[in-house]
Amino acid sequence: MRRRCLLGLRDAGEEMGLLPTGYHVPFPLNKQDATPNAAGGSSDVWKANRTDGTVFALKVFRLTEQDDFSTIKKA
Repeated sequence: MRRRCLLGLRDAGEEMGLLPTGYHVPFPLNKQDATPNAAGGSSDVWKANRTDGTVFALKVFRLTEQDDFSTIKKA
């Protein structure tokens, strides 16, 4: 499921020119809290850190198996 979501997100970005084409984060992530620090209509924002202590925000799109990927790609 994760792979399908990432491929759908990549395809949407390529078609609309709004999102980067790469989504790989090349380092281990550690969420600092059990719940998101902020939430919107379609995504959550988590406070995370790398093993070197760097703190950053990570925006995660909320997708479910019921989501219609063709509709998401058009949005």
